[in-house]
Amino acid sequence: MSLTSEHKAISIDQLPLKTLSVVFSFQGLCCRDLASICCTSRRFRKAAGPQAAAICALTTDNPDEDRKKALLLLGNLGEQAKPYLEHMVVYLDCFAADVRREAFNALCQVGDEALLSHFQAILTRLADDDSDIGFSALQAVCRVTSSVRSSSEAYQFRNIFSPYIRTLLAYLEHNLAEVRARALMALGYLPSLAASHIDVMLARLEDEDTDVRAVAIIAIRELGELAEPYMDNILATLKKDTDDCVEFAAMVALSEKDLYREHTASRMGHIVTWLEHEQPSCRDAAVKVLQRAARHEEVDMRAILERLHHRNPEIRLAAMNVIEGLELSHITPSHSQDIVVTVSALLDDADVHVREAASKLLESMANSVSSCRKLPRGHSLQDLTPWTHSCPNVVQV
Repeated sequence: MSLTSEHKAISIDQLPLKTLSVVFSFQGLCCRDLASICCTSRRFRKAAGPQAAAICALTTDNPDEDRKKALLLLGNLGEQAKPYLEHMVVYLDCFAADVRREAFNALCQVGDEALLSHFQAILTRLADDDSDIGFSALQAVCRVTSSVRSSSEAYQFRNIFSPYIRTLLAYLEHNLAEVRARALMALGYLPSLAASHIDVMLARLEDEDTDVRAVAIIAIRELGELAEPYMDNILATLKKDTDDCVEFAAMVALSEKDLYREHTASRMGHIVTWLEHEQPSCRDAAVKVLQRAARHEEVDMRAILERLHHRNPEIRLAAMNVIEGLELSHITPSHSQDIVVTVSALLDDADVHVREAASKLLESMANSVSSCRKLPRGHSLQDLTPWTHSCPNVVQV
């Protein structure tokens, strides 16, 4: 039996759970129809839980499309699908990428404990030829390692993950660059273990692929204090590598260290352009680098202000984020007036997020003025009061 369009139009939330249980137990129900009705319902898990075995059975001897939908349903069961973990893992090796992807997603939805119990299977997916699956596997590694780190002692963390280091080291020699990059980042999530193999991570700074070189820098930075002795290696890469991504990764790592300010200050003009990067994570990283540099007056604030006029609202937001992270003493009097004028105009911006950010920034700056017992050198009260006039919710100074 296949459900008609009339049946599909019925909201599952309008049906009693007893009726739902009958629906799930019906042997001839097409898995695709079942998914289209139930997979987004809040009541799905309670209704489908008792029929998990039947849903699991739908993954066998069925077309890939139905198998994929059955795995989707299993994933939506959450922890109720724990008895069928091995079944999900089997389909991680399915020839069809769509099925592998759904099996992996289902495994992730069962919980961190399930991911940890099948960690080797997750690492294997780092080398999947489907980039979406490979990236999902990397996210799962980050999730599991973070969860274990927050709930375990250091020695327990090492004992749990040390058996898997060999797999990651092998992937560093993989012929696909994206697999090498994923393995590097996964090592970065295992700092206490990866530190013993820092030499192979450093070797990737010379990788033929620019993305791998950039990720190697980020992964080494993830080691935290353990990476301190190797910052000079990153500096050497910065000096000789002409790739934009590699330069940006090196700047993110080195700008955190005052020791390397003389090498990074002259490159801040280029980092400003990364506020316009299409990837939000790159824009966020650029914001942090520029905030640190602005505190040492190493950034041309005019270049930041220019981004407040950018046609892309995401760029305008990034520029405001840079300014919001600065203290009053880091902004010159002339720039403070320019900021007030420009940001005040954004209160009427077409984008609601820009309007909200502009209001928040002006209010934050007004609060800074109100809380100052002594104004920073060069600032006058007359220069700063426009901030409070722009924010009616702030007490006037």
